[in-house]
Amino acid sequence: METEIFLLEKVAQFVLTGQGEKPDSHRVAETLIRCEHHAKKNKEYHHFESLLGTWRLCWVSGTRKLRKQAGVFMGSGLYIPGFVQIKIIYSQYPNPRLSVNPPPEIDAGIIQNCVQLNQLNLTLTGPTKFLDKNNILAFDFTYLTVQLSRFNLYEGKMPGTPSNAEQFYQDSIKKQAFFAFFVITPNLIAARGRGGGVALWAKV
Repeated sequence: METEIFLLEKVAQFVLTGQGEKPDSHRVAETLIRCEHHAKKNKEYHHFESLLGTWRLCWVSGTRKLRKQAGVFMGSGLYIPGFVQIKIIYSQYPNPRLSVNPPPEIDAGIIQNCVQLNQLNLTLTGPTKFLDKNNILAFDFTYLTVQLSRFNLYEGKMPGTPSNAEQFYQDSIKKQAFFAFFVITPNLIAARGRGGGVALWAKV
């Protein structure tokens, strides 16, 4: 696994700094698949605390549906272009945007998905629950913030959705979006989403 992690760290370095080697996207896809197989054979249990912090999205593959439509190109995955920054922030309660008290027996937290394109910033916020036996993080986005430069264009409940943070902890994970993590290190995380796509993030 050291060889695989070393290659993924090169991906992170290139995306975060714009310097160093840019591994071929097909190699990245193959490396992540090997990491996923290794994780299934050698189960390591983690907790939500392992995810705390800010992570920048470096590389993604398409979902199963997209790969079927687009063929090999999407199957190989792609780097996130430098002109857009997509970050995920994992934090613990309390959070002023989510007034909810999760059940004490649940390994719960907050997720924020932040997209920055020039001066436009979009942030989705919501509750999470972590299943340590499977390293699965279920999540829902219930709060939206849209900013242009320093001006708030919108801030409030996700429009057009019945999402509710309280209900989230009662619902089955079968109904929810989730990430199944197979790489969790101090500098890297990688996961497969509910739709079958794979993503790699680097610690900021």
